[in-house]
Amino acid sequence: MQEYWLNVDRPMGTQMLHVDEACSDVRNKGRGEYKPIGLFGRDGGWLRHVSIYDATKDASEREGFRQLAFCANCRAARPEFADAARSMNGGGSGSFDLIFRDYVPARRRLSRVPKGNEDAAVAAVRVDLPSIFKSAIDMRQEAAKYKVVGSVGEFPLNMATIPWVAVFRGEVTSGARRGFYVVLLFSEDGNEAVLSLNQGYFEFQKEFKGDAAQKVRASADLAGAVLTTPPGFSRGVINLKATGDLGKGYEQAAILSKVYLRRESLSEEQLLVDLATLLDAYDELHRIAGSTLLSLLPADRDEEFQGAIQSIISTHGDLATPTSTGPQPRPATSLRQGRSVYARNADVAARALAMGGNTCALKTESAAHATFISKRSGRPYMEAHHLIPMSRQDDFAFSLDVEENIVPLCPTCHRLLHHGRGDEKAQALDSLLTSRLPGLNGRGLQIDRSTLKRYHSMLAEED
Repeated sequence: MQEYWLNVDRPMGTQMLHVDEACSDVRNKGRGEYKPIGLFGRDGGWLRHVSIYDATKDASEREGFRQLAFCANCRAARPEFADAARSMNGGGSGSFDLIFRDYVPARRRLSRVPKGNEDAAVAAVRVDLPSIFKSAIDMRQEAAKYKVVGSVGEFPLNMATIPWVAVFRGEVTSGARRGFYVVLLFSEDGNEAVLSLNQGYFEFQKEFKGDAAQKVRASADLAGAVLTTPPGFSRGVINLKATGDLGKGYEQAAILSKVYLRRESLSEEQLLVDLATLLDAYDELHRIAGSTLLSLLPADRDEEFQGAIQSIISTHGDLATPTSTGPQPRPATSLRQGRSVYARNADVAARALAMGGNTCALKTESAAHATFISKRSGRPYMEAHHLIPMSRQDDFAFSLDVEENIVPLCPTCHRLLHHGRGDEKAQALDSLLTSRLPGLNGRGLQIDRSTLKRYHSMLAEED
């Protein structure tokens, strides 16, 4: 028969329930003379119970102490104890209520991020809600690709004003600083929670500095435009009552979101349904955009597109594998200066550079086409060029934004194809088409030399 141990701490005014020998605290019970087993000493005591119900009843009748909390380490060690604790606390609804009610006071009281999970509100963020999220992920086909993290900030820094629980897909990101992910965010005033398909704002701050908020919002709008908005969810900026830059970044970075109010009841079943819906959108966006939404940003200038490629290389390294195989549907379009243009995916371009060995596709044995080291990626700088220009996408049934159609070029050769004389361009295009034709055909793209040369005689801004 299992034993449940109630650790009553007089100085802290807390009551923490443990199970058997599941954690070091309960294994070391009674070692101090001021907190003995079975009775109260100066600092409290360890009280044995035969059921969670008995322990809960005992704790509820003790005046002057805070509400009973369930040891987070015991919950992690004993899944059945975690399930019982969730049931006693009202499941997902109980964890929400606990965070709504107690997190803001806990942040003021603790100030710094604690190592352990002794505080009930901290444990709800770090342990209870993540366990609920994991139950939804375990039902998915690719469950092993996801990671769940609950955070109240980084130890030993100040407690986060906006605690969160996030789901990260491994191919996209392992943390909240970059990429995109599903996250439950609690407002700074403790009155709302928002389940959101959101983005790592730090990545945009690093890349765009003072323009980060504008760029992350543009990224969110473009991502939202390629997704179907599920019933009950909305697109656009969210309101977390944020006062800090990071919180304001979360507000601007939201793609799809659903709001839960403190005064409204929420069942665990509804939370799981909503989470599954947003995870479906997450997977769809990963299929469309790859590993970063920087790839979806419409580049106003080719320089910005090339810069996004270098940022992806610096973050993800040389990924010398294509994002897809075979013919692909035409990419999404975006409005630029009143006209519709096809978006270029910087993630696809970064992989194309890696597949080309990060060397100029027009190099020869006698001329290596030297370049310089990129300050963003730390690698030899190459630029991505669509051999069949993106402005000609309407002439083709399948996507031109595929790795086989993107060639790495040194800056000089890239400028040659855009600004060089016809005879010099013709020679370069002949060489590139000869090497790329099998790969293009594998993508359902057929083109002859005369058409390619004609296309390059009138390149558009997005090419």
